Amino acid sequence: MIALALVILTSSSLVSAAPLKNESESVEITPQVVTTELPAETPTVKEEPTVVVEVPTVEKPKVQPTPQPTQKPVITGSWIDQCKQWATQAGVSLPSAAITLISRESKCNPTICNPNGIACGIPQALPFSKTGCELSVAGAVCQLQWMQSYVMNRYGSWEAALAHSYANNWY
Repeated sequence: MIALALVILTSSSLVSAAPLKNESESVEITPQVVTTELPAETPTVKEEPTVVVEVPTVEKPKVQPTPQPTQKPVITGSWIDQCKQWATQAGVSLPSAAITLISRESKCNPTICNPNGIACGIPQALPFSKTGCELSVAGAVCQLQWMQSYVMNRYGSWEAALAHSYANNWY
């Protein structure tokens, strides 16, 4: 509570409202003190508004890890002979256009990756993960099956895929 003191001056001669006859007359003034209590006010404190800023998160593109070969290829004879053995196991026929295309891509190495490490295996699939095959000798048959399916679905023949490879340096 805050107390407020108010001083009120009163005079009996002023109360009677009689005019003064001369300047020598004196007026007696008696002070009266009246105290009034006022309710206490809470001091006002200015609060700065809290500002919440949401910062959007930007996700980095997910880079697929480079598949790591599990084994070194075991090639008996030339790579072409080995590739033909795997193709026979895969049920894939390899005409000369297929052999040339495979030569340009990987020389039938089921564990090789290109310098950026994304395109791998016999087909140099980009990304390799889409083949669903292992990046190993054990995955060679699967890789050749996938490669033939890709070539036939996209180009219709090994010859058309090879022509595209010559024209664009990729197939």
